[in-house]
Amino acid sequence: MGQMIRHTASDMKVKSVQTSHSHKNRCVWFDTECQYAKKETRKCLRKFRNCNTQTAYNTYRQKQREYQKIQKEKRITYSKSKANELCVAANSNNSKLFWDLLKCSTVHLPASITSNQWHDYFSTLYMDSHTQHPDPVIQDFHTFVENFIQHSDQSNQLFDTDANTFE
Repeated sequence: MGQMIRHTASDMKVKSVQTSHSHKNRCVWFDTECQYAKKETRKCLRKFRNCNTQTAYNTYRQKQREYQKIQKEKRITYSKSKANELCVAANSNNSKLFWDLLKCSTVHLPASITSNQWHDYFSTLYMDSHTQHPDPVIQDFHTFVENFIQHSDQSNQLFDTDANTFE
């Protein structure tokens, strides 16, 4: 019967869709101990719902707390191991491994650095504010950044003005 369905589906050019359990791929720290604790917690929850007693509720809450504690420990252990891998990769000469690990990290911080902060940082990094740097490439970079900041400030002023007036 199954072969007949597959044959008919292939004649109709229907592709089989395989479902993936993406949560399993994301939570690599979720191991058999977590699965067992989750199973026990759910079992206690079903028992509480069926008999609706205070003892069953207390047992369920205890299992739930244990399950949450196990999850927290596993997440922390996993995060520490990934941070350790990242430190080892940073101290080694393998930059590809470092950037691959960093790219796969789950921590994404929003960019909160303004253009003026970038300018100030790179100005102090590449040249003293009172003297001209001897390298013309760095002078060109400094000029480019100043022009960019002036242009972005003018664009912001243009958008802040009333739509009926032009500068």
